[in-house]
Amino acid sequence: MKTSKSFNFQVFSWIQYNALENYFKRVFGLPLGIVIIMVATIFLLAGHGQELCFTLFLSRKWTLALFFALILSYMVSPYTFEGVSIFWVPYLLLLSFSVYLLINLSHPLRSIFCSAFTAFCIFILSLFISPQPKGYIYEPFVIYSLVCSLLSIIFAYSRSSAIFNSIVSILVFNSILIFRGGYSTLLAPSAFTAACLSCCISVVPILLSQKITVFRTRRIFQTEAGSSLHPLTGKKRKRFKK
Repeated sequence: MKTSKSFNFQVFSWIQYNALENYFKRVFGLPLGIVIIMVATIFLLAGHGQELCFTLFLSRKWTLALFFALILSYMVSPYTFEGVSIFWVPYLLLLSFSVYLLINLSHPLRSIFCSAFTAFCIFILSLFISPQPKGYIYEPFVIYSLVCSLLSIIFAYSRSSAIFNSIVSILVFNSILIFRGGYSTLLAPSAFTAACLSCCISVVPILLSQKITVFRTRRIFQTEAGSSLHPLTGKKRKRFKK
């Protein structure tokens, strides 16, 4: 069992010290995805986020369980196979959740096709912007997440389908890179961050459009009923006879 100079990590006997040290480097360093999950977890613990649970087809308890599992998933050291580092815990978590999400979607075949097409588009982009950030001042997977977000907004028919498309596209794209031999890490923190960013960016416009649609429908109904409210005073408008 390894220990630091000033702290004894005997309580973490089931985790190697190097894995724990690397985990904290990832959490407080690069992976914005973990920070996003943490913020969403705090939001849920504060009693908010019912629409998020509805979007994920999960109860509040199961949503919190999923988020806590994702936060802790990078504490487990990656498995190395033929030179490829596999972060198998977060990969299996996202893959399992994607299957569950697919089962609950109203148009599963359409979602699968859109995810495959999005992954293909990101792969074409990776031929011009290499996933290996050699000398880059930006993270390539952030660029991939922006493209994934745009295509998710175009193809998505609901918030749930946008989340499915964002997660599955990144997983498939990362797997393609592994099979082609152009990348040596499966679901690295940068890829996880890309999936989380794509989910957030793609869901917001869809949510706003749904809110606007509901608002317009409500105003049209009120107008037709003759009891619409004045937008500034909130008082009923008088109907004048011509």
